[in-house]
Amino acid sequence: MVPLPRPRQRRSRSRHHTLDRPRPQPRNHLPHDLTDPAAIATHLATLAQQVAHDAADAGRTITRVTVKIRTTPFQTRTRQTKLPTPTTDPATITRTALDILDRHDLTHPVRLIGVAVEYTMPKT
Repeated sequence: MVPLPRPRQRRSRSRHHTLDRPRPQPRNHLPHDLTDPAAIATHLATLAQQVAHDAADAGRTITRVTVKIRTTPFQTRTRQTKLPTPTTDPATITRTALDILDRHDLTHPVRLIGVAVEYTMPKT
């Protein structure tokens, strides 16, 4: 008898907002490119809290946080940080994402903001 394969475990979770020109937008779009660092940080903090809650809802802990920024010249840059200990604490994930944002060049208007987290893999 052949054993049934285990359901595949999600390794990560991400959320993003795409910023665009004014027109009717899908749910994850914002009406225009962002240039204000405070507004960028606010959107990033919201995304970080969402992925932290997603992890907690899934019963998973987070080991790494990645921030993706796409600017209007269509340059995409990602920066990441491994957490000292796995967590699902939204404040820790948000603080880490904002620290990573400080490592990004925000001199051009921002078109996409994204946060991804990697989960601790369950023991097999």
